[in-house]
Amino acid sequence: MTTRDDWLNGALWLIGGIILDFAIQILGVGASQGLAMVFGQPANGLLATVLLILIVLAMTYGIATLLIYAVRLKSPNLRLHPIKWDRLKYVFLGYVGIVVGIMLVNFVRVLLTGDVDVATNQQVLQDTFNQGPYGIVFVGVLAIIVAPIVEELIFRGIVMNYFFKNKGWWWNIILSAGLFGYFHVYAAFNPFDFLQYALMGGILAYIYKKTHQLQYAMLAHALNNTLSFLP
Repeated sequence: MTTRDDWLNGALWLIGGIILDFAIQILGVGASQGLAMVFGQPANGLLATVLLILIVLAMTYGIATLLIYAVRLKSPNLRLHPIKWDRLKYVFLGYVGIVVGIMLVNFVRVLLTGDVDVATNQQVLQDTFNQGPYGIVFVGVLAIIVAPIVEELIFRGIVMNYFFKNKGWWWNIILSAGLFGYFHVYAAFNPFDFLQYALMGGILAYIYKKTHQLQYAMLAHALNNTLSFLP
């Protein structure tokens, strides 16, 4: 298969993966609330919350299975491997790098603008979180389970195996970082918000490249989102 074929297939899987990622969020909310109302229950009540968890997890499993198939076409060894401590260190070092990097970006933002605005993507999640138990569960499931699995399969698994795989060590890391950053700020682009997410994406890509196993990038992503989710 030629590089052109790899890029075309990679682009199709990338676009399809992003669409499916949005589908998890949109259909998860719509279906859970709609079914709850059919049974005469509140749209944000207990039944809707339980249905949300079941629907989102089921969709995540199905979509992750499809994306794993896509990644395995270029990286047949993709699977869960026994955890090795010499590789697990990259998870914790990566998390520290993400935190320090975001602090530096915010420091520069304050110097240049005098203020630190919350990224639009983050603000939407916070607003949803503040809507009560349903919103808390929705944000928690997305941040701690869905994003680390689906986003890593898309922006590390697909991007780094279909694009620039044998064309220099940093090329697909940079591409992965840029795409990941833009994915999180496309709705209201801000260069500082983009830098924060691109930095995170770059570090996660570096972890994947150093360990050769996507599970460590997923763990680092989950660790960052979990600690950010906690009050």
